[in-house]
Amino acid sequence: MASNPFDTAAVKAPSLASLGGLVSYLMDHVQERLERRRQLRQLDAFDDRMLADIGLSRCDVESAKHSSFGR
Repeated sequence: MASNPFDTAAVKAPSLASLGGLVSYLMDHVQERLERRRQLRQLDAFDDRMLADIGLSRCDVESAKHSSFGR
């Protein structure tokens, strides 16, 4: 007999292990975003000469702040 794709009994609730994995993933994602924001604040504090010394311009920093990388 073929299984019914709409059978709700076949749908399993997420296990505790996968829920823990999701929470871990979200925590890692939040930490990475906070670290990126901290790094962008540091770059924003540099003057143009300091940015040029590391191969960046003020436009690069502004672009990064307004891209999805900086959000």
